[in-house]
Amino acid sequence: MSKNLHLIPKMPLNKDQKFDKAMGCLTLSKAGSFTVEIIPKAGLHEGAPKKLPPFKKLTQEEVFKIPDIDDRKRYVADHKKREADEAEYEKEKKAFNDKISQELATLSWCWQVVGNKIDPKFIKHHIDYPTGMPKNQQQLFNFPELLVGGGFVWVEAFTKNDPGTGKTPNGLFVRATGETPKIVRVAWTDFDCKPITNPVKFGSKVLLNIYTTHLYGQDLEVGLWDKDTVDADDLLPISNKDNFTCEALIYKLLPNEINKTGISGNIKINGKSETHVQKIKIEVLVDQKWEDKAGSKLKIYPTVKSQETGKFLQVPKDCYLEVAPNGKMHETVIEATNNPAFVGKVETNIASFRPCRYDSIKGSYAKKANRENNEAIEIEIFNSKTEASKQKLIMPVIAGVREARRDVKIVLDSKTDECLFINDKTKSHKGKVIDLSLIQGSIVIADSTRINEHLVFSENSFKIGSLNFSKEEEGH
Repeated sequence: MSKNLHLIPKMPLNKDQKFDKAMGCLTLSKAGSFTVEIIPKAGLHEGAPKKLPPFKKLTQEEVFKIPDIDDRKRYVADHKKREADEAEYEKEKKAFNDKISQELATLSWCWQVVGNKIDPKFIKHHIDYPTGMPKNQQQLFNFPELLVGGGFVWVEAFTKNDPGTGKTPNGLFVRATGETPKIVRVAWTDFDCKPITNPVKFGSKVLLNIYTTHLYGQDLEVGLWDKDTVDADDLLPISNKDNFTCEALIYKLLPNEINKTGISGNIKINGKSETHVQKIKIEVLVDQKWEDKAGSKLKIYPTVKSQETGKFLQVPKDCYLEVAPNGKMHETVIEATNNPAFVGKVETNIASFRPCRYDSIKGSYAKKANRENNEAIEIEIFNSKTEASKQKLIMPVIAGVREARRDVKIVLDSKTDECLFINDKTKSHKGKVIDLSLIQGSIVIADSTRINEHLVFSENSFKIGSLNFSKEEEGH
């Protein structure tokens, strides 16, 4: 009865565990066991037979002492009716308790990997866990090394007639952040996942497999470089970008990966146990344009940087893909292009699962003071799909004191109908997602020293970020 059965981690927590009650999220510092406790709610007994009102029962001697014979007869009649009512109440109570027991006997456990959302339609029982209410209403789980890194697992108890909801507090989000993330192995393969050991030709399509630990779900930047012996190494462009943006995910273990270095473990898919491995997998097109930049013979190696920390991870040595004119052409029936973005499959920010949230923020202002019949400049300040962990939101606006004042408009794609504080008018976000009183104090005003702007900008336009500005008037 997922709506009537809530889950909490067993208290007190271990020293390496943290619980965010508001978000229903248990964070472990490493792989290992944890215990959850089922808390039955009042709704579990909804429809239970009502208790009988108080009735003072008298002994036979006390009945005989009732002075009025009619009162005595009336009490005897009431006593008999009470006994009949009690018998009926006990019968109904037993039937109700039996019904609850039968329902709780179907209690099942969901333990499933969460990508970027939970769909209640796909919440199913995990066959590793027994059905029925567990002893002491507690269940032990084990968080696998394979999923350590920040991605979430969803745990929920539900019954036959009350399916899983995918919402807290009926269930829990659980994750393990891990200790030191590492790159343990790099392998270049063809699209049949066979290792490449000899040079390949330009135009080949290959797979770059980077095996990781404690990085599951993390957003990473992977750059490709050509190793030079004399000059500095060349960064190879990825569709006019410097790198691939990708995630460390789990993939089914392949024959050529068995007994190789890496983190692997069993995950049940549709009730079937399959061994998976944690890695980054990128389809790479050996671009002909790289020959113009770095030469006809290349030794390509990857670099990996964490978007969360901004730090580069150490990559094993000698993990080169050699490219040469007389190399072997590796092709595939699947069209391969260097797609620089491979993110969004696994969410690591718990705020993304909030029922009360905003998914995007856009800002705009007219180029001139009057917004009517005037071209507006619009910029995306925040997008949860591409930058959910962004902490500081910036909207660049250039304005003057007099002629070039700007009317700024901010639009949010917000959802507040299921706010966690819906019953608290003070804390509720409905109708007040942004605190406008904080904006004025955050405005950065540059020094107002008068300068000749034509000496600063030799062109008639300039650019800040993705915005293009042109000089229309003094102070703009």
